[in-house]
Amino acid sequence: RTGQKDHMFGIRDGSTANGYQKRGRKPGRRTDFMNDPDVIAKRQKALARMEAAE
Repeated sequence: RTGQKDHMFGIRDGSTANGYQKRGRKPGRRTDFMNDPDVIAKRQKALARMEAAE
């Protein structure tokens, strides 16, 4: 019953009344780091540089 966004009579209960907002992403290290296009591109560039250095 508590923690719902809106009571049926518009009484804001639980978290919304306390002004708590859900965060979109957790703080801390990115977990979806490897599926980022620019990250992948950067990695490929780095790998290519390593191959050239050998």
